[in-house]
Amino acid sequence: MEPAKNTQWKQANRRFYALARQCNMSREDIAATISGNYPPRVSTSELTAAELRTLCLALQRRAVSPEEQRKDLWRKRLIAAVRHYLTLMGYQTDIAYIRSVIERDGTALNDLSLDRLRSLYNAFTKRSKDLTSPTPPKEGLADTLKSPSLRGSGEFPLSFTTAEA
Repeated sequence: MEPAKNTQWKQANRRFYALARQCNMSREDIAATISGNYPPRVSTSELTAAELRTLCLALQRRAVSPEEQRKDLWRKRLIAAVRHYLTLMGYQTDIAYIRSVIERDGTALNDLSLDRLRSLYNAFTKRSKDLTSPTPPKEGLADTLKSPSLRGSGEFPLSFTTAEA
């Protein structure tokens, strides 16, 4: 190979493997992609730079952006958090019901923004922690809240008498 062609091949080869990583392809998937497009070949070393660039264009269409990868990760986290919360509450935990809980506001799960996914995840994990919290309410707090003076009966809990001098 001439030096210019060798450099072009190296660049195309690096790009091909970078795109393959971005698509989460295994070695078997890479070999299948190469042999599927160029049947007698099973390795990138057997391809020309032009053939590698053609494969790169095909992989580029399949590649997922880093933003979409982050959103996918947070979607999976949110589904797990909602499933845990529903299990604690005693409700059914099939994916259709989980999606209906998440999509209650009318927005599809795949259309939720990254910030919205994070906030929903945090809300459901906080609810789950509240349900599994081992600390009971403080003694006497329930009695204090039930007292008529704090419920608006018109009576004051303290006497406001003034001392006459």
